[in-house]
Amino acid sequence: MSEMDLRMKAARVAGQADLRDIRTAALHAEVDFPPQPGSNLGYDLDSNFEFALPQDEGDLTVVMGQYTASLSVKEGDEKKEFARLGFTLMALYEVGTPQGDAFSHEELEAFVRTSGQFALYPYARETMSMLTTRLGVPNLTLPVLRVALDKDEVQRALD
Repeated sequence: MSEMDLRMKAARVAGQADLRDIRTAALHAEVDFPPQPGSNLGYDLDSNFEFALPQDEGDLTVVMGQYTASLSVKEGDEKKEFARLGFTLMALYEVGTPQGDAFSHEELEAFVRTSGQFALYPYARETMSMLTTRLGVPNLTLPVLRVALDKDEVQRALD
């Protein structure tokens, strides 16, 4: 499903969702060795997103983002991992009653992959920066999250 399709599918949920809080649910970091000053560093970042619906009246909808990162030193063609980071962030939403039919599983999944991801990412950037600083390794600031939209697809959606 394209990014534009996801956004369109998520729109009904997004129109009823109020972000109430962002929380850290888990943190883990470990370093095997400190990299030498001036080393060519790299990282691999993986993320996974899930949601939990309210069980009782007044409960919040939870969007969870689980992030794992491997920090490495590049030596020629080889990468040598020197640190691992992992953390889970939660976005807590109050989601109003939908107009018409109940939200479908596909609508909720699309909301998590669009609005939920965008809500959590600035906190993921901050957490990554904070953890690398606390570990005493070179600070890692993740790039801004950008999602490319196809120009023709946007125009079709507007028509």
